[in-house]
Amino acid sequence: RVASVATSILVARALGVVQFGEFGTVQNTTTLFGTIAAMGLGLTATKYVAEFRDSDPDTAGEIIFYSTLFAIVAGSIMVSVLLITAPIISRYALAAPELASMLRASSPTLLFTAVNGVQLGTLVGLESFKSFGLVNLITNVALLGSVAGGAALFGLRGCIWGTVIGLFLSVCITHRALS
Repeated sequence: RVASVATSILVARALGVVQFGEFGTVQNTTTLFGTIAAMGLGLTATKYVAEFRDSDPDTAGEIIFYSTLFAIVAGSIMVSVLLITAPIISRYALAAPELASMLRASSPTLLFTAVNGVQLGTLVGLESFKSFGLVNLITNVALLGSVAGGAALFGLRGCIWGTVIGLFLSVCITHRALS
């Protein structure tokens, strides 16, 4: 929470009122699509990995594999949907056609969010709470740096790409923790 508030303050100062509002609009629209992409797979991983990790580790491994695979497929589909529909959404739903390119730029976050949800759910299912906390700390600091840095250096576009980079780093860091 602290990193999120700090990021918002730094980004708001760097972007100004109008661009910060545009960033919020893009972020909220992308979050809507991300919710669909994730499809509760993180909770599925948590439940079944916790259930089978001791009694049937092979089944737990299969659940992790297929949950991750499904997250990749669902996330990729939602990335494609957002790429195709960005002009329509920005024009008719948001009444801001100039945001179409920003929605398209933010589309990779859908894939990263879906995959990271499964990864974090797996950590919780394995009862690896120390790793879970450490991963969250590191990824939030990385996200703070990439988003705020992107905003300071390149404005709204930098903020969007900073989010994409930060979430990609989150997937990499969480993968490392799972390994």
